[in-house]
Formats: sequence, structure tokens, C-alpha cells
Amino acid sequence: MATRNFLQSSQRLFFQSLRSANFAANGKQVLKYSKTTSSEQTGKDDDLDQPVQFSSSKASEPDDPHQHKYRTNKPEYEHLIAQVSVATFLLYFCFLREENDWDVGLFDDIYSKVPDLELVVLRQKKKDGLATGLGLSPEEELRLKELEKELGMKRT
Repeated sequence: MATRNFLQSSQRLFFQSLRSANFAANGKQVLKYSKTTSSEQTGKDDDLDQPVQFSSSKASEPDDPHQHKYRTNKPEYEHLIAQVSVATFLLYFCFLREENDWDVGLFDDIYSKVPDLELVVLRQKKKDGLATGLGLSPEEELRLKELEKELGMKRT
């Protein structure tokens, strides 16, 4: 309750100070609250219930048409610094650093890490080959038979 009262009073004080500052700076009251005063200021009767089309409003035209195209305060050597930094990182990462366990693991055979994966892959390849009319190569057929004998499973 106390917080709400504080916020209401601080908001009231803020708007009072804003009105008095605008009145003192311009010599007239700037903040208008009624529809009649805003339409009288513009000189035309806008229907306030209709949406304003952005492309035909003043908001669609920037003050300076070239202000967002290029940054004017960037140093001319900024591109060189970025290129040298990326080249240095790539040189270190690709050539100069020592190999770690993850790098060595990339070249390991995946079939040695996941048990029965080779059998599943060969069976799926054979199943897809029957559906499309392409079968397994003779080497793959022999490897499938060896894996099934090793695991003591029936061929399906």
C-alpha cells in the first residue's frame, strides 16, 4: 500500500515538473491532452479511430537519409585487425597446437565404440536395398554373415 502511494505521488510530481519545465522553456503549455487541440495544431481533421499508414507518415522518412548506411567514426585499419586476428587463430588452431584426446577420438572407428552398430547398419542397408532393388555388396554380405555367427543370431 505504501509503495503504491509512493509511486503515485512520485509520478504526479514527475508530470508536474515536466509541465512546469516545458511551460517555462517555451513560454506556453506544450503538453496537450484533448483531441481538439491536437487536430487544431496540425490543421487537418484526422480520424483518430483509423490506423496511421507508416509509409505516408513523417516517421518513415529519416532526418538524414545516409545516417544508417555507414559508420563514420571507424578506423580505416579495422578490417586489417580483424583479418590478422582470424588468421592468427586459425594458424594456431589448425597447425601449432598439440593434439588432445578429442582430436584422436575423431579418427577412431565408431564401430569399436558402439557395440553391435555395424550389425544394425548392415541389416538396415540390406532392408533398404531390398526395397529399392539395390542389395549389399559381396564384402558387406560376408561381413554381415560373420557378425551374425559371432553373436549367434539367426539371419532375418
